[in-house]
Amino acid sequence: MELNLEELNEKQLLVKVKKLEKILNVVAAAAKNSRLGIWQAYLHNGVCFWDEEMYRHYGVSKTSFKPNLENWLEFIHVEDRLKVEDAIYKALKGERHYRDINFRIVTPSGKIRFIEAHGQVIYDDDGLTPIGMMGANVDVTERLQNQAKITELAQTDPLTGLFNRGYFVESANLCFGLAKRGKYQVGICYLDLNHFKPINDTYGHAAGDYVLQTIAQRLKQLIRSSDICARFGGDEFVVILNRIQNEKDICQFIEKIQSAIKLPMVFNDNELSVSCAVGYSVFPDDGMQIDSLLHHADQRMYGNKRPR
Repeated sequence: MELNLEELNEKQLLVKVKKLEKILNVVAAAAKNSRLGIWQAYLHNGVCFWDEEMYRHYGVSKTSFKPNLENWLEFIHVEDRLKVEDAIYKALKGERHYRDINFRIVTPSGKIRFIEAHGQVIYDDDGLTPIGMMGANVDVTERLQNQAKITELAQTDPLTGLFNRGYFVESANLCFGLAKRGKYQVGICYLDLNHFKPINDTYGHAAGDYVLQTIAQRLKQLIRSSDICARFGGDEFVVILNRIQNEKDICQFIEKIQSAIKLPMVFNDNELSVSCAVGYSVFPDDGMQIDSLLHHADQRMYGNKRPR
């Protein structure tokens, strides 16, 4: 990113910088009550000017930290640094600006913040020679965290923390599409607990909730990272087993499930125990759609299913 600035008159440049600093102060004052951080950076000496919000974004003190192009880039997460440098380079080489560049920064305390950045090239009086850039940073950390929470609430069962029925169906359809292209099989397991209703009736719903939460944790420990487990409602659970070799893989998994679920639990000094009936189906052998595969698994459900 070397630029020829030798022909620029130093005094004229300094005058222009002073004018731009005044503009920065006006803009910063207007943005004082927002989360908008205003900045300027100059190519001839690498010096940067930040408003107070920028210092807050980056977790540094105005008295102890003097920003320049080099130490500013050091804040940027190593995985995002190339993206930022590329955006700056393209702007200086002809695109004149960049918009909505998102990256992470790491503050001196080790906190990771998410930044949305906008930048505009500053030109000399000839309108052709870049002398710096100015722009704004927005700290979008809280916004992204809130979006993640909303997404999590929409996708998960609040009691067990497993995925919910809607997300399971959506994920299943995606898995089936990938399996069809990759020409491999996907297993579906349908679980229904035995002896759950008597626990609710005898010990109360708090005990029933504890059983469901415990079962959910045991299922999480059994599945692989590529598998998906969901609570389907009541005392029913479903599992997607990705990339199985044959039905033997499913049967081995079901044996593990049944052994894990049979382990006793203790709630308020009361030992509780349940078992489960499990049915399964295989994509694409038993069907191509989630409804037909779940129906097939339900019909195939085996185990001693006793009244609940």
